[in-house]
Order: sequence, then C-alpha cells, then structure tokens
Amino acid sequence: MLDVGCGTGYFTRQLARDGYDVVGIDNDPAMLEVANAQRVSNERYIHADAGALPFENGEFDCAIAITALCFVPKQARALAEMRRVSKNRVLLGVLNRHSWLYLQKGRGGGKGAYYGAHWHDLSEFYLLFSRAGMRPDDVASAVYFPAGGVFSRCMEKVIPRQLPLGALLFATAEVRDFHPR
Repeated sequence: MLDVGCGTGYFTRQLARDGYDVVGIDNDPAMLEVANAQRVSNERYIHADAGALPFENGEFDCAIAITALCFVPKQARALAEMRRVSKNRVLLGVLNRHSWLYLQKGRGGGKGAYYGAHWHDLSEFYLLFSRAGMRPDDVASAVYFPAGGVFSRCMEKVIPRQLPLGALLFATAEVRDFHPR
C-alpha cells in the first residue's frame, strides 16, 4: 500500500499496525524525519513528489492520500499518479468546504495546520477524480463535529455518512482501463 503525502506518518503507522506492507511518501524531509523516528513496523518512508511518484506502474495494490492533496498545487496530476502506481484501488480524503471545520479553521486562507489548504466542495471532488481519469464508486463524509467529546461521538454514529457536510470527504475508485504513458 502507498500512503501519498504521509506527513509524520500517522496513517502509515496505522496501516503498518494493521499488518499492511506500506510505504509513505512526502515532499517534506522534516516530516519524514518525524515519521522515521516513530516507526512501528517495517513501514518505509521515502522523500518524493506526489506529482511524479518514483514507482513502477501498478507497483502497489492500493494508493491512499488523506488530506494530503489539499496542499498539492496540481491535485489531478497527483491523483493520476496514484492511479498509475496502483493495481486495484485509490482512496482519497479531502477537506470539505461545506463543514463546521471549514468555518472554524479554513476561512481566510486557513489557521494553524490548515493554513494554505484547498477545501473542496462535492462537485470539485468529483471533478478531481474525472480529471485523473477515474470515477469514484463510494463517496462518504466523516467528522461532522470536530470538537470531539461524548456528544460528538454519539452523533457521528447516527448521521448518514452520505450526508456531505463532514469535515472530510472520502472516496474510493477502482483503477480501470489504465493506459501507461
């Protein structure tokens, strides 16, 4: 599995703990240094650009990116690269412009870790997949109440995941009809 834009390796480590053979890539050497220091298994971390992945066509079973492409200028190019190196599926998670988190942290260019992030709406999300030559087959939303707490955890269980108002929009897409460049 490939984790594109792994940052400090949070999701990469989770996947490694779950038994996946996983490689995390990021363009920031400082983030990779933190990821390597927190390694939990045999996961690997590589310095690479999401828009020009240094891997062979179909080298991974699956490629994921969780909020990483929100910070990549050429998002469709990066998603197309994820498609190229994946044999089976791509999973993408982006920040949702129609969420409470956007109202709290995203407006005016963003605050803290969200500074400079691109926040998507649902139509942009579909367009991103289209530009990368894919069609998402499962779109969902999550984290409706970013403040956390007991109320939030209870509400998250009852809100339909198809309601596109959570802080994150997620989609998977099969890699089909790929023609290598």
